[in-house]
Amino acid sequence: MDTGAPASIFSRQVWKAFHTRGDIVWIAHPPTEASREVLPRIDVHGGNYPFRLGRIRLVVVDLDKNQLAPRDVLVICTEDEPVDAEADPPELPRLLLIGLADVMNGRSLLLQVSADGQQWTAPLSEP
Repeated sequence: MDTGAPASIFSRQVWKAFHTRGDIVWIAHPPTEASREVLPRIDVHGGNYPFRLGRIRLVVVDLDKNQLAPRDVLVICTEDEPVDAEADPPELPRLLLIGLADVMNGRSLLLQVSADGQQWTAPLSEP
């Protein structure tokens, strides 16, 4: 998780389930319209992978099960399954990096710890 990141990154193992359920609104290069040869590329975990851009709806829930209103966030969906075992980097692990810049914009997360360190709360709030 990276609260400052402007986008999330999903490996193919993760995003294909979202795509199957219709949870991704494709912004650029939907899988049904663009082959991986025409995709832009991104460096992730030491490899260079083609990717597609989409948006998903994300809901943030705090430790007390309070939730903030959902927000749409940008998702970088990598095409990381090797096509050419010699030329392509290895498949990414089940990668899910959540960038919360859009989700937390205008909202706050307050971490509170009791004096003895035994009680923790992390309430979320929005204006």
